[in-house]
Amino acid sequence: MAGTSILTSCTLEWVQDKGLCSPATVTALTNLGYKQLTTIQLHAFPQLLAKSNTFLHARTGSGKTLAFLIPTIERLRAMGFKKSHGVGALIITPTRELAQQIALVLKPLANAHGFSSLTLIGGTKLTGVDLKN
Repeated sequence: MAGTSILTSCTLEWVQDKGLCSPATVTALTNLGYKQLTTIQLHAFPQLLAKSNTFLHARTGSGKTLAFLIPTIERLRAMGFKKSHGVGALIITPTRELAQQIALVLKPLANAHGFSSLTLIGGTKLTGVDLKN
């Protein structure tokens, strides 16, 4: 499949019409410049929204981050999750670079729903933080 496009013909409006994401998510994604789903996202959304254990495998740059973040945000929204409820989701990554990438993608999506996000990265010295209390 080398050389083929990873984009599908499914627009964000189509995704919203199918009930796979909310208007707030579509607006946030549109503001970020997204217009269509990638193949991995199209396959992942229904599985993850149905609470199925899902294994995603695709090349770099194929949209895997949004493929799991959008269903995560949408499930929290559907549950009526609020910041005051505590931790709604925990994402663990093998590298700090991936953690930073996920944080950059997550922030505008979380903000669109009134959620907050926090990125903790091990192996770095924290200044100004008292971990003893």
